Amino acid sequence: MRYNDLKTLAEVLYSPTVMEPLRAELGLPPGTGVGVALLISENASVMDVIGTSSDPRLAAAIANTTGPVLARSPSSSRRCCPSRLRTRPA
Repeated sequence: MRYNDLKTLAEVLYSPTVMEPLRAELGLPPGTGVGVALLISENASVMDVIGTSSDPRLAAAIANTTGPVLARSPSSSRRCCPSRLRTRPA
């Protein structure tokens, strides 16, 4: 993926179409804050997903669940190339 595609995914990440399914998969109540961030390198076509929580298991679950939820998001499929988005567990 190109850098601009990854930046678009980062923008889509915080939309309700991604955050609500992410909360649901994590078993969190609607509206609960989710500690997630994306790091994107301009020199590589990858992004790192970082999950944060006081519970290390939840932090890992956030990091490992975000990519697949983002790839399935209707917002990301309209705005970039989800078929090229690949995930691997942290």
